[in-house]
Amino acid sequence: MCQACGRSAHSMAAGPVSRFGYILIIAVYHELILKIIEVSKMEASPLFDGIREKWIDQGEKKGMQQGAYNERVEAILDALKENTGSYPNNVRERLQSVRDMDTLKTIFRFAVKIKSIDQFTKVLNELLTRDKN
Repeated sequence: MCQACGRSAHSMAAGPVSRFGYILIIAVYHELILKIIEVSKMEASPLFDGIREKWIDQGEKKGMQQGAYNERVEAILDALKENTGSYPNNVRERLQSVRDMDTLKTIFRFAVKIKSIDQFTKVLNELLTRDKN
């Protein structure tokens, strides 16, 4: 097949530089096609099925965790808005810096009880300081 491509390139090219260009392009495409075939064979392998399933499961789990995390942050902000009328702009950023779901759960419990943003800020500062230590 590649020899036929080479003959075609040779006959199409007008000069030696053009022929070399065509042959180089064909060689590059040949390598690319071989890599595609290799990947296709690997993807068809039963071993790859197990790896693919594991990657999908990990992706789904990470997506669900991120969704739960985002929902928790939004619930805290909603509780603050309901109880205090508003919240400072930096509260969202500070909440998003918290990576521990248990800490977010504790913050949420305070957010639903607190009646002033000053109280909340004080508690948030204490919790975030405690978390760093």
